[in-house]
Amino acid sequence: MKRMLALVLSLLMVLSLAACGESKTPAPAAPADNTETTDSGKYVSEIRDMIFVTGPSTGPWGLAQASIVQAMEGAIDNLSITALEGGSIKNLKAIAAGDAQLGFTWTSLYGDSLTGQNAFEETGPLEGISTICATQLNNMFIVVNADSGVRYLEDLKTTNWNAGDIGGGLEFMIRTLFKYVGFDYDDIKASGGNVTFEPYSTAGELMKDGHIVGFAISADLRNATTMDLENSMKVDVVDMTGPAVDEFIEKNVGFSRGIMPSNTYNGQEGDRNIILSYSCLCCASSLSEDLVYEMTKAFYEARETVKDASPAFSFFCADPQNVLSGIDVSTLHPGAARYWREIGVLK
Repeated sequence: MKRMLALVLSLLMVLSLAACGESKTPAPAAPADNTETTDSGKYVSEIRDMIFVTGPSTGPWGLAQASIVQAMEGAIDNLSITALEGGSIKNLKAIAAGDAQLGFTWTSLYGDSLTGQNAFEETGPLEGISTICATQLNNMFIVVNADSGVRYLEDLKTTNWNAGDIGGGLEFMIRTLFKYVGFDYDDIKASGGNVTFEPYSTAGELMKDGHIVGFAISADLRNATTMDLENSMKVDVVDMTGPAVDEFIEKNVGFSRGIMPSNTYNGQEGDRNIILSYSCLCCASSLSEDLVYEMTKAFYEARETVKDASPAFSFFCADPQNVLSGIDVSTLHPGAARYWREIGVLK
């Protein structure tokens, strides 16, 4: 009996010692802190790779993309941004689908994407896209060979010309505008004309070679693509005027009238009416507030460098209040809103 009792006591002592020496189960690791900074004080991005959809390489967005990427990657650790050529409509669809996280578009098209109107009637409303800021005032015009005889929109019905890349805001605007003028692409073809859908650089070459008489463009009043044409021909601009243009502007939010001053081009005698709109930078709503705050800050602080690369962004630099032009502030990403509020732009 004594032996049995001793054995039990010995066993209890062994179990007690084992329990005392047993290491405790470690507590679950705390979630990663998205506000973590490196020794240099830089914010550490919670995502490594980001897709940035822009526009034609020779257009304002394409020219600006490298300096924007450089500014953001330079200010934020663990962030690699790949810029891809896109278009206003395609860019919004890419962000909504999760195929991109950052992109340019027009404020008018962004509004349509929220309601599923116009260019988004087939897809329906898009979700998961927030605005960061307005970036530029777009000059939309159609440049033509001054010897072509094309002066007004109606004159394009029987000629060969380029409307812009399909899926871009410019081409959609042109297509919509001509509905008010009274004819469409099929009518142009039936009348002996033809419409192509090439990017600006290709359209410029087609025009120099005589394959088209002109092309639509959204850019600075004078830009590399159109100025190059003056080495080969006299250049003029279509006068976008008349009841059809008035109705288009009245019924399509985000567009207004502008003027191309006389002699902007070597074959242009007199002012020309053009159409204006705003561009904006958008992002995926799922991005963290801290990350978008840092991206917005980096972009704005590099605004002069961006303007040097793409003069169309002079609008972005001219007045701090311009960054909210055409923007419904309720659509701002919380990170962007925080930064604009911090510097006094957003009250």
